[in-house]
Amino acid sequence: MFTILDAIIGDAIEKNEAFKNYSAHSSMLSEAAAQFGNPGVEFAMMEIDLLREQANPVKNKIRAITKKFPTWPTTIYFTRPDENGYLTQTFKLNLGLQTKDGEALTKSLLSVTVSMRQVCSPCEEPFFLLNTIGEYCLAMKTKKDLGFDSATWQVAYDNAEWSKL
Repeated sequence: MFTILDAIIGDAIEKNEAFKNYSAHSSMLSEAAAQFGNPGVEFAMMEIDLLREQANPVKNKIRAITKKFPTWPTTIYFTRPDENGYLTQTFKLNLGLQTKDGEALTKSLLSVTVSMRQVCSPCEEPFFLLNTIGEYCLAMKTKKDLGFDSATWQVAYDNAEWSKL
């Protein structure tokens, strides 16, 4: 069982980790800027994000599952609320990329649709919570439906149709 509360708690733990390490992270950014300029700052920001995420138990669970898969493409979705204030997004396990007649095509092996009410969390923007929940749900569905065997993934890939990206 996984709820939005789990994602909010994980996010709060992650934010607390960032707060506790604010001065160390600021030093990392300053040093990167002094040595390498903007590219160094961008790289340091990615490193800081990875360090923060390691404190989030939900993201750790996602990583523990997905690192066993033959591959795991990660996508961030920026969803807008519908007329009722809900955020809804379909998270897809897309593999492969080709172009045909100028259009990008991919194969979607699995998908899961997640919908949630916008929450006013002091921790995070709602679409980041939606992404965490969606990636968790897709990882669990992938584990259940495809497992960790490359041959099973290959069969699913071979049977999937090319569709617009």
